[in-house]
Amino acid sequence: MIVRVQVKPRSKKPGVELGADGTLILKIHEPPVDGKANQAVIERIAELYDIAKSAVHIVSGETSRMKRVEIPDHAELKLPSG
Repeated sequence: MIVRVQVKPRSKKPGVELGADGTLILKIHEPPVDGKANQAVIERIAELYDIAKSAVHIVSGETSRMKRVEIPDHAELKLPSG
């Protein structure tokens, strides 16, 4: 399954939101330098879908804030409450 992700790096308050169009909005603390933001995106997606980091692949947008991320079809989003 392909998930559209909008990344907001260098956020003071990390978090996750679901956009009106179904896009996952990730606010991460890491800067977009040396792949740190992409690694943080992979880790956060793995947490949110309760899957292994090795099952998460950035398909497109490695140098963009808008990314397409591939995850297993059976994965279900588990948004934190509150």
